[in-house]
Amino acid sequence: MSPYVSVSNARLIHRTLAFAWHIVNRSGEPLYLYSTFLKGPAATALTLRGSTIYVRTSLCAAEAVGVNAYPIATFVRLGPGGVLDGKFVERQIDEPAFSSASDVELEVAFGKDVEELKRQIAGTSQTGDHPANPIVHWQTEATGGAPLANMK
Repeated sequence: MSPYVSVSNARLIHRTLAFAWHIVNRSGEPLYLYSTFLKGPAATALTLRGSTIYVRTSLCAAEAVGVNAYPIATFVRLGPGGVLDGKFVERQIDEPAFSSASDVELEVAFGKDVEELKRQIAGTSQTGDHPANPIVHWQTEATGGAPLANMK
């Protein structure tokens, strides 16, 4: 069962997108949230789908090449019934591109076990693979959204 993800107080003001998020583990077992990008900035460029700004906290597809530097993967354990709250902030966004947006949606990556995943991520330094690729293969995604106050 996916965690419940909700978003509130979403606003776009002076090139800054900010919102509060709330995640609840509705399953009977622990889940691990990929938390590196939960507070911002997003893992990928923000995209506009229709009138919704889509915010990803993980890559959606494996990268063909490695990188010289990438943020260290962090995970939060969320026990059964556990709750996690936080705030996402993305600064310096291309405001004109998102001026027509009326909603925001947050994607959160999660899974059940991280020990093998951590070994795979560590192994990318020897193989030259992108360190996010093991996360892409491990993750399940949950989403939540909210109306956006677009204050130009």
